[in-house]
Amino acid sequence: MLRRIGVTALALGAFALAQSPNGQPNNPNSSGNSNTSPGGSLGRMMRAASGAGNPTRENSPLGGISGRVVLSGAGESAGDTLVQRVCGAAVTGETRTDSTGHFFLSRAGAHDPNVNASGSGAPGSWGCELRASFAGYQTGSLPLGNGKATDGGEVLIVLHPVGATGPMTISATTLLAPKKAQRSYEKGLDARRHGQPDLAQKEFGDAVRTYPRFAAAWLELGKVYEQRGHGSDARDAYAKSIAADGAFLFPYAQLYRMDLRESRWQDAADSSSKVMRLDPYEFPEAYYFNAISNLALNNLDAAERSAREAAKLEGAQAEPRGNYVLGVVLWRKGDLEGAEQKLQTFLASSAGGMEAIRARRILTDIQQRHAGQQASKVSSPPDAESDR
Repeated sequence: MLRRIGVTALALGAFALAQSPNGQPNNPNSSGNSNTSPGGSLGRMMRAASGAGNPTRENSPLGGISGRVVLSGAGESAGDTLVQRVCGAAVTGETRTDSTGHFFLSRAGAHDPNVNASGSGAPGSWGCELRASFAGYQTGSLPLGNGKATDGGEVLIVLHPVGATGPMTISATTLLAPKKAQRSYEKGLDARRHGQPDLAQKEFGDAVRTYPRFAAAWLELGKVYEQRGHGSDARDAYAKSIAADGAFLFPYAQLYRMDLRESRWQDAADSSSKVMRLDPYEFPEAYYFNAISNLALNNLDAAERSAREAAKLEGAQAEPRGNYVLGVVLWRKGDLEGAEQKLQTFLASSAGGMEAIRARRILTDIQQRHAGQQASKVSSPPDAESDR
């Protein structure tokens, strides 16, 4: 089982969700909170944290990179954290976060070897990255030059404890959602709990309109659409959740479940494979879905690998259907004894449903084949040597 990714680093300045659902350009300050503007108190804190000699975005033609470093779990800010811009083996800029975890790092100057030769004044950032270091936590890094953490974009770096493992089930974007968006999100959850889909859809919609990068709100909106039979809208919402936070695993899980129901085997295989790589601990069923998808695609080796992992799960993670799909794969491969054993184990788990019906049919087929093989041995004539 793979360990969770050591750090999630999200660039919040140039997401695929650059526009709000109504088609208007996304303004990160549209919530009306002046403290988030470069000239507000947050901007002043970030400039103070960057050092007296660092140019601000307002007075420097090169601008800079601003953002926040937080610790995983409760989303606590990582104050007094070293943030560096590293290009190859060279550190081309550094600063420290303030007590709220915010930082501002000026762009490289004209003396920097990474400045573009085009004369545009914009530094070339390909091959560079931001690094954040905090005692007891794994160093977080964010590649630059990808259009995400450049051009003055807001950056969020989430650090995880050294040696920590666990599910990637909390989106880092939730930490930056404005209070208005969070209130709408909470109201949506409450409406869902009380069986009010109309209200839930409205509140989740309000949350993502207020904060288009709200991955968790997009996820919940997708669930509402899916429950109401609006499959296309649900897929769109899940895709936007993934675009907002590619390390948030729940929308992938929702998609591979939808894909399996709709026989979109390759899509289901891809989505479940993503979850398996990142963190199968919280989503043990990903092994089963991946095995089923690859079986349908006739990728028997890949199906067998995933099915064997699913069959190993125990306790609260146990997935009895792992033995079912493994038995089917072995049957398809011609390993009748192995298939019979796995299907018997599956049926002994008191499993029901269509899988149990199919398992019994396959076992009947295996028994008939065994009987046919025995009959063939009995009726076959002795060889020439035995006659002599």
